[in-house]
Amino acid sequence: MNIYSVIHIILKQAKWLIILPIIASVLMFFATINEKSEFNTKATLFTAITSGSSLSNLENSRIDFFASKTAYNNLITILNSRNVQEETSLRLLAKHLQLTKPDPAILSKDNYDEFVKTIPDDIKQLVVKNNEQKTYENLIKYLNQDKTNFLYELLNFNHPHYSFKAISSIKTTQVSGSDIIELTYTSNDAGVAYHTLNIVIEVFLNTYSDLKVNQASAVIAYFEKQLKTASKKLADAEDRLLNFNKENKIINYYEQTKHISSQQEKIEIKLHDILLEYQAAEAILLKLEEQTQSRYNINLKNREIINLRESLVKINKNLASLDFLTIDEAEKDELKLNYIAEQLKLKQILEQKLDSLYIYEKHSDGIAIETLLNDWLSTVIDYESAKARLQSMEVKSEEFKKLYNQFAPLGATLKRIEREIDVNEKSYLEILHHLGLARLKQQNEELMANMKVLDKPFFPIDPEPTKRKLMVVVIGIFTLILTLLGFFVFELLDRTIKTPKRLQNLGYKSVIGVLPLKLESDKINFDDLTEKGLKSVVDELLQQHFSNNKNIPIIVNVFSHFSNEGKTYMINSLYKILEKLDIKVLLLNVKPHKENGNWLNLPGKNLMNSNYYQIINNIQQYDIVIVEMPPLSDKDYFINNDLVISSELNLMIINANRTWSATDNYMKDKFIAISNNSVIAILNQAIPDNMVDMVGEIQKKRSLIRRFIKNRFFKKYVS
Repeated sequence: MNIYSVIHIILKQAKWLIILPIIASVLMFFATINEKSEFNTKATLFTAITSGSSLSNLENSRIDFFASKTAYNNLITILNSRNVQEETSLRLLAKHLQLTKPDPAILSKDNYDEFVKTIPDDIKQLVVKNNEQKTYENLIKYLNQDKTNFLYELLNFNHPHYSFKAISSIKTTQVSGSDIIELTYTSNDAGVAYHTLNIVIEVFLNTYSDLKVNQASAVIAYFEKQLKTASKKLADAEDRLLNFNKENKIINYYEQTKHISSQQEKIEIKLHDILLEYQAAEAILLKLEEQTQSRYNINLKNREIINLRESLVKINKNLASLDFLTIDEAEKDELKLNYIAEQLKLKQILEQKLDSLYIYEKHSDGIAIETLLNDWLSTVIDYESAKARLQSMEVKSEEFKKLYNQFAPLGATLKRIEREIDVNEKSYLEILHHLGLARLKQQNEELMANMKVLDKPFFPIDPEPTKRKLMVVVIGIFTLILTLLGFFVFELLDRTIKTPKRLQNLGYKSVIGVLPLKLESDKINFDDLTEKGLKSVVDELLQQHFSNNKNIPIIVNVFSHFSNEGKTYMINSLYKILEKLDIKVLLLNVKPHKENGNWLNLPGKNLMNSNYYQIINNIQQYDIVIVEMPPLSDKDYFINNDLVISSELNLMIINANRTWSATDNYMKDKFIAISNNSVIAILNQAIPDNMVDMVGEIQKKRSLIRRFIKNRFFKKYVS
C-alpha cells in the first residue's frame, strides 16, 4: 500500500469519514448534557524532611537524598493508606449525618436529598446530635460488626463521596523537589471537596505523628527494660564484692597483698640476720661458759642467774614485739621506754650477781675472770636479746605466712567478681547510651512529625471548567481514526484480485489488458479508458494480423475460469476498437447466448474434432476470428489441445472483483501447460484507480485544489 492507495481510500470513503465522527460527537454531546460540575480545592504541607532541623544531627548539613526519597515515599504511602481513607470517609459521613437540612458549606441541596434517600434507618440511629466524635465511634463499631453491612458496601463500592475510590482520588505531589507536599481533591460538591481535604490532612497528621512517636516510644521502653535488668545485675555483683571484702577483712586487696609481700620479704631478711646474730651469740656464750666452768669452776647456770636470764628474755621479747604492734606511736614509745628501763634494771641485777661471784671466787687470776664474766654477761644479754627477737620474728613470720596463704586464693575470686562488675558496668553504660540516643531520637521524631499546614484548603466557589467540549472533540477524532484504521485494515485484508500486478503475482505472468469497472460517475470517460485498457491487446492482434502469411484468419480464443467473468463484454469492446481500424472480425460463440449482432453460433461438439479448420476455411473473408470458449469449469465442455496450441492468441479473462482460490491455481496451471505458456491475461472490472500501473494517469475531472496538490506535490515528491 502506497501513498496513492491511502489517498484513494480516504477519498473513496470520505462520506463515512465525515458522517461517523459527527454521529459519535453528537451522541457524546447528548450523553454528557447532564454532567455535574466539579469543584477543586488544594492544600500544602511543609514536611521539613530534607531541610528541617534535627536534634540528632545538628552539625552535619549533608542531605541524604535516598533517605529523603524513602521518607517522602513513606509519607505518600501513609496518605494513601486504607486506614487513613477509611477514617476520612467515616468522619465525613459523621459530619453529614449531623445535618438536618442542606448546608451549601457542607453538602449541597441535591447531594443532601440524595444522601437522605441513601442512608438507611439503622445508620441514622447511630447519630449522636452535636457530637461528631461519638457518631464516628458508633460508625466504627457498626462497620466492624460484619463485612456485609451498609457501611462496608458504602466504602468499597463507587459512592462519589465516601468510597475508597473517591478518597483515593486525592492527588499527592512533591512541589519541585522541595519540602512541600501539595494535596489536590476534586468533587461534584464544593462543601464535600473542602471538608474531605481538611479531614484527610487532620487524620494524616495524627496518624503520621502517632507512628513516629510510638515507634520511638517502643524503642525507649525496650532500652529502659534492659537498663533496669543491667542495673540489677551490676548492683548484685557490687553487693557480692562488698560482702566478700567484709568476710575476708579486705580494704584494698591489691595494696594489702603488696604490703604483705613486702613485709614478708623484710621479715625473712630480718629473721635471717637475727638468726645469724643468735647463732653467733650462742656459740660465744657456750664457749665462755665452758671456759668459766673449766678454768674457774664457776657455775653460771644456777637458778638465780637463770631466772634473771629468763626475765631478761621476756623483756627482750616484749621489746622485739613492739615493732609489729599496730598501736599508736606515742603509746608504742611509752611501752618501749618502760621495757628498756626494766631491761637496764635486770642488767644491773645480773651484773651485781656476777660481781658477787667474782668477789667470792677471787684468786690470782681475778683480773682475767672479771673480763671473762663481763664478756659472758655482754654475750648473755646479746644472746637472750637475739633469742627473744628470733622467737618473736618466727612467730610473726608464721602469722604473715598464714595471712599470705589466706590472701593468695582470694585474688582469683575477687578478680572474677571485679570482671563481672566490669562487664555489667559496660553493659549498663552501653544501654544507658542507647537509651539516651533513643530519647534524643524520640524528641527528634516529635520535632520532625510536627508538620505544618502551609496553605489550608480553600472553599471552591467556581466549578472547574467542564471537559464536555473536549470530550466531544476527542470522541469525534477518535471515531475518525478508528474508522480510517478500519478501512485500512479492510483494505489490507481484502483478498480480491483487484490489480494487474496482483494477477501477475498469482501466476499469469503476461497481463496486457485491463477493463474498468463502470461507475456512476461523470468524472471519467469510460469508453476512452476501455480503449486504453485494451490497447496492448489490440497491438498484439494487429501484429499477428499483419504478420499472417496464411490464407486463413488468425484465431483468437477467449477463455475464463468461471462463468460471468466478462468474456462477452471484452470481446464486444475489442470488436468495436478493431472495427474502427477497418479490421474484419468474426465473433463466434461456442455456447449460444443472447448476444446478437455480429455473433455466430458454433456448435461446441465441433471443437472436439479436427473439422474445426474446415469451418474456419469457409470464412476466409475475415481477418480475425474471436471465439468465446466456455468456462474451464464447465463440465459439459473439454479443452481441445490442438485448438489451443494452433491458435495465434489465447486470452484468459479474469474478474478483478473476486478472490483467488485453489481451483484457480489448478485450472491456471493446467491451461498454461496445454498452451505452452502462450496465455495472455486480461483483468476485467478493475476499479479505475487500480488501472494506473497499465494505462498511466487516469483522466478525470478534478477540482482546482486537487489538481494543484497532485501536480505540485505528489508528482514531485511522492513516488
